[in-house]
Amino acid sequence: MSNYKPFDPLKCSVIVGTHKARAFSDDQMVMAEFTSDWGDIFMSTDGEGRHVESADRSGTVTISLATNSPSNAVFMALIALNEPVPITITDKSSNADLFFAGSCKIKTFPPMDKKKGNAVNEYVWKFPKGTIFHSGAEL
Repeated sequence: MSNYKPFDPLKCSVIVGTHKARAFSDDQMVMAEFTSDWGDIFMSTDGEGRHVESADRSGTVTISLATNSPSNAVFMALIALNEPVPITITDKSSNADLFFAGSCKIKTFPPMDKKKGNAVNEYVWKFPKGTIFHSGAEL
């Protein structure tokens, strides 16, 4: 019998500004990713190469809310303010997976999508500098 601890969405929190988001889509809660690779290889014409690191730590956070989520109204108010907000994501079903960006603004506004079934509002926030830390789950 395995002692593996599965992902528990109740132990994952997404804080935008001071608001704890809730009522996510039935598929995905949140995804944070960097814009650029952390490094690359520069190759010269004669086949010599070297590693080149990127200082770019910008990226996006996609938060997927159900259309009936009360967080939609909060996000609309934050977007209307047109001021950067911090976003923090923690997952306590792992040892301590963490994302933090101190300055996020809306990049992609969700379209209006009315349909049979579960519609989702995907808010894509951009950040100039963020941190992602994966700690892994306890076994």
